[in-house]
Amino acid sequence: METNEVIALITLIDQKSRESECTQLDYLLYLRKSLVESSPKALTGLDMLLPSYFFRGIAEDFASRKWLVASKYLPPVFTGDVKALPQKIAYYLKVCTSADQLTRESFADLVQYGNAAKIKPLIYDELKGLEDQLCSFNPMNATNTQILGIQNTLQQIVNLAGQYHA
Repeated sequence: METNEVIALITLIDQKSRESECTQLDYLLYLRKSLVESSPKALTGLDMLLPSYFFRGIAEDFASRKWLVASKYLPPVFTGDVKALPQKIAYYLKVCTSADQLTRESFADLVQYGNAAKIKPLIYDELKGLEDQLCSFNPMNATNTQILGIQNTLQQIVNLAGQYHA
């Protein structure tokens, strides 16, 4: 795919996702599904863009500043919607996974380019770990250790997602 075609595709994804009020990743996957049989060349271009949208979405959605406030003088406080975080985890565990059974190996199997194969299992482990941390988490009586653990896991997820390169 030529550079001008990639730019046009990115512009289309950006514009249509805003019009549809969905994420760029969701619109890209919708577009991909509609092109599976009709246009293999365009499908290849979308598949090349998919990892960037996937990892960027993870980095943005799990940035700890969205969920925690910390200062030098006070312990961190969980400020995000506790119910939204498990929904984000579930979304990313399934969004780019074509297999019916989610495993470490099948996680985000549609994401194939660059160093994605190296990063995906590590992100899977962190997402599952965060899921486990949240099972016993109650923000009303959370300990400093629990909050710091969640903060560290969120940061690790963001750091791993930021390591992607095509």
